[in-house]
Amino acid sequence: MPGKTAVQKVTGRKATSMSVAGKKPNGARFPLQVPPSSPPPEEMSDLIAERGRRLYQENIRSLVEPSHSGQFLVINVNTGEYVVDVDDLAASRAARNRFPGAPRYSLRIGRESAYQIGPLAGSVS
Repeated sequence: MPGKTAVQKVTGRKATSMSVAGKKPNGARFPLQVPPSSPPPEEMSDLIAERGRRLYQENIRSLVEPSHSGQFLVINVNTGEYVVDVDDLAASRAARNRFPGAPRYSLRIGRESAYQIGPLAGSVS
């Protein structure tokens, strides 16, 4: 739906709109665990990306594919909440406003990468 941004979160395998805290299936919160001494930025980026990929694969993918294929998704890796929009900038802005200061992971639903230079982009099977 162009112009509309969906904000959802995952609790187990069900998505609800604008709910409070993300939970693992066993009910525990899942904040990103940062070592006591801050890692270098590149390691922190790797931790966020790993967490985002895992949340997407385990909790979100089955909820958004194929109905939102090609749209952009931004995940708050601390809570599991996510934003979906057809426009990448709109999704990023909505996530920044909804999750200020939270580590976020972005992807294009159903694609290996968000963008491609060259012929038609392939889908992930």
